[in-house]
Amino acid sequence: MAPSSSSESRHQVHSSAMEQTSKPGTEADLCIVMYGGGVTSYEASRRAIEIFGRENTEIWFADTLTEDRDLYRFNRDVEELLGIGITRFDQGKDIWQVFFEQRALGNSRMDPCSKFLKRKPLREELDSRFCNWRCTVCDTHLADKPLDIRVVSNTGKWEHLAGCQNCADHDSSYSALLDEYEALRQSSSLDSDEARSLISRIDDRLEPADREGRTVRVVLGMDKIDDCRRSIRAELSFLPFRVWFPLDDPRWGVAFKERIMEDLRNQGVRPPRLYELGFKHNNCGGFCVKAGLGQIAHFYRVKPEEYAEHERREQEFRDFVGRDVSIFSRTVEGRKTPMTMRALRRRIEAGEEFKFEPSLECQCFSPTEAVQ
Repeated sequence: MAPSSSSESRHQVHSSAMEQTSKPGTEADLCIVMYGGGVTSYEASRRAIEIFGRENTEIWFADTLTEDRDLYRFNRDVEELLGIGITRFDQGKDIWQVFFEQRALGNSRMDPCSKFLKRKPLREELDSRFCNWRCTVCDTHLADKPLDIRVVSNTGKWEHLAGCQNCADHDSSYSALLDEYEALRQSSSLDSDEARSLISRIDDRLEPADREGRTVRVVLGMDKIDDCRRSIRAELSFLPFRVWFPLDDPRWGVAFKERIMEDLRNQGVRPPRLYELGFKHNNCGGFCVKAGLGQIAHFYRVKPEEYAEHERREQEFRDFVGRDVSIFSRTVEGRKTPMTMRALRRRIEAGEEFKFEPSLECQCFSPTEAVQ
């Protein structure tokens, strides 16, 4: 389904704002914030607007249709506070409809829900919009496919760079590196330490651009302090687009959630209620297939009616596929066994404790397949 803007408001800003404050990682014409509905998404959006200006900032929200109702209230408040509309992507299905379509339940190892409701549609929109290239060295705008420079990485997957033919025609040092690459390609030596060393010396100077030649930064509201691997996976998954993490940007300092929420309250905006209920983030109504048993037990205690609906649909899926499968599992004597939501509920009701430590960060934009 095509994205729809939920607000038309735009405010005037100084056109030189980006040039005055630009730092490494923000040298682009536009930025797109991948907004999840939480307070760090708000803060990432606020910082993006400060650097790029409202007229050069877009906020994209992928709705899983499994969200807490208060998320939509918070989104409206954020739009009013920031003076910019949030573009909503709606695939017309919730996470359970995805599971049935794919005949696969999400779990700690895979998340078809995030893939088909978030990552895939947002990436398709990026690729459609930014289907040209621009060289950051010679400033050439390319509508045609650039030179494909690739080697086999240490993980066994292809690693790609886009080469600029104009630079090759006018820059002798750059041209010499491309000649070395071509010699290796002709000799079928792209899976070698020599090829990997060579590609590390070739500038990654081409960026995706729109049909007007404008480049873009993908903005994510995560930081590298809490979860370095999460941010690395996100960067890899968005290649060749370049990612900016404003919560890691030193010009603002560390973005603690408590400080962001205090700032919101001081401006008359109530943070999403899931934080008040003890959850770490404001996604999928507190229900997450990658959460542990502790979080789901907590979900049962604070949202029993919604838990019952997820339990019903899990059993419906088990009947549909005719297999003993479940979202969650438990390891007993070194062996992982299914733990259905029905079984978990009965154990909770029998008095068993499942420790809940709200430390799990959202993994929707950090697919594990990006680094395998």
